[in-house]
Amino acid sequence: MLCRGEAKVKVEDVLGLKVKYNYEVSGISIDSRKTKKNDIFVCIDGENVSGNDFIDELIKKKVRTFVTNNIDIYKKYVNEKLNIVLSHDVKKDLGFYCKKFYENISQKVHLVGVTGTNGKTTVTTLLYKYYRYLGKSCTLIGTNGIYINDLYFETANTTPDIITIYEIMKKSIDNGSYLIIMEVSSQGIKEGRVNGLSFDVGLLTNITLDHLDYHKTFDDYFYTKVLFLSRCNNVIANRDSNKFLEVNRAIDKKIITFGKSEADYHINNIDYDIERTSFDLDIYGQNFHIQTSMLGEYNIYNVTSFIALVDYLGSFNQYTLSYLSKKITIPGRFEIIETNRGKFVIDFAHTPDGVENVLKLLNTLKVGKLITVIGMGGNRDKSKRKIVGKILSENSDIIILTEDNSRFEETMDIINEIQKGIIQNRDKVLVILNRKEAIKKAYSLSTKKDIIALLGKGNENYIIRGNDKLPYSDKDEVYKLGK
Repeated sequence: MLCRGEAKVKVEDVLGLKVKYNYEVSGISIDSRKTKKNDIFVCIDGENVSGNDFIDELIKKKVRTFVTNNIDIYKKYVNEKLNIVLSHDVKKDLGFYCKKFYENISQKVHLVGVTGTNGKTTVTTLLYKYYRYLGKSCTLIGTNGIYINDLYFETANTTPDIITIYEIMKKSIDNGSYLIIMEVSSQGIKEGRVNGLSFDVGLLTNITLDHLDYHKTFDDYFYTKVLFLSRCNNVIANRDSNKFLEVNRAIDKKIITFGKSEADYHINNIDYDIERTSFDLDIYGQNFHIQTSMLGEYNIYNVTSFIALVDYLGSFNQYTLSYLSKKITIPGRFEIIETNRGKFVIDFAHTPDGVENVLKLLNTLKVGKLITVIGMGGNRDKSKRKIVGKILSENSDIIILTEDNSRFEETMDIINEIQKGIIQNRDKVLVILNRKEAIKKAYSLSTKKDIIALLGKGNENYIIRGNDKLPYSDKDEVYKLGK
């Protein structure tokens, strides 16, 4: 396998076309800070900077091959002893280059991709933890980081850039891990971060409102998901999703389905209590009784989609049922912390559908009040804010509006947008801009019978204000209150 430093490959081998100077290649890069001598540098346009801005700096590092979509850059350097390759779609071509350089290694592993608005982290983490429970090698790539067996690496994005993904695959193989489970975000798909990867199976959890700041229209968001699924060798999807029929029409292949309606994995006989959920699952005519500590109807779908993946991978047996019956914790997803006063439930829920699912579940479990502490991200989809406000007013006894990752928006402006949806019981709303102080206030207002829903950040260990990414954890702040 080709890797940085071996210099066994040349430019034409990677680019698949003739160039002026067929130099040896040590790697492919899109990050000027990580670029080494003899790398091919692909100039990607980011939010604030372009890879084209770093060409002069990289020439000094002995980088001699650049791929750009900028004709002026091409003209500027065309007479230098460099390869300046003009591309009409640098992100698409980057996937092709990586596929060549890394010898198409995604075909040498079982690559599982999970996409959808909600549930990606829960389903992928369930799958990863299950295979580790069985003592089998496994890799997880997602919101909570990268795990290669028990090795952990941080990641900035739910779906990393494609070069990072290939490096993870290579490192996984080196560590004996041939099952790679990945959260696939809509932005990751749109940005070309999974271009050219061979997914053995893709699973769709659901599709509801999200990310319209990036996609602009729901149709673009929806068809971005469909594009990914259409490229997977096999597809599993939620039969009960209100977009299933459109997905089914758009994908020219047999879809394995799960849901309460007519489905290959048919959910029925659901029963809840405060500690457990149980249901029957009919799998192609054979019935199984499932018990799990994971609560709520949305987690029944998450558990069922997990079972469908395990069954597809040939690992569904009595150990699966035993694993599900144990206490399973997904970091930042419905994590419960008991305190001397109220019980905190920390959850990443930030979409209308996610917030409503969590609050409705908590209302079935509460004995006293439900206090909700929440903010929403700045410079993100504003259309969600009013909708979430309405959901909060309908499902909370006390609402404390506070900051999330405000980025370059004023926190108060975001809160005002949320409050537009709170059309009833406005007197039960408190505004506390500092999230730490909001948590303290919720704690002080609570009694032993109360539940405090702390929503939006989940397992994140930072808070973003302007250009600053500051250390912060909801969980740490709750522990400071004393258990």
